[in-house]
Amino acid sequence: MSLKRKFYHVILIGMFVVFGVLGSTSISFAQCAAWTTKAKMLTERFGVSTSVVNGKIYAIGGGRNLDTSLLSTVEEYDPVADKWTKKTDMPTARFSFSTCAVNEKIYAIGGR
Repeated sequence: MSLKRKFYHVILIGMFVVFGVLGSTSISFAQCAAWTTKAKMLTERFGVSTSVVNGKIYAIGGGRNLDTSLLSTVEEYDPVADKWTKKTDMPTARFSFSTCAVNEKIYAIGGR
């Protein structure tokens, strides 16, 4: 996959996060004017944050509704295997926050 196409995939995922649809749907990528449905996330949620490390996408935190059920859940998506894997939870539950990957570590900042 070209670097340009990977960049567009990250932008597409970012748009899903901003509009809050990543947690309630599966990830789809546009390739050659066609959409491909990928594996569904293990945990449906909104307000989730995502980061990419070593070609894998991490969906972190989020919530089930605005008042309760904030999540500390971390899931890893492997686009090659088209598979989600549960990872170690964050120490604190949060949603509507930001994550950033630096030197193969993901930092979670802000949120509720």
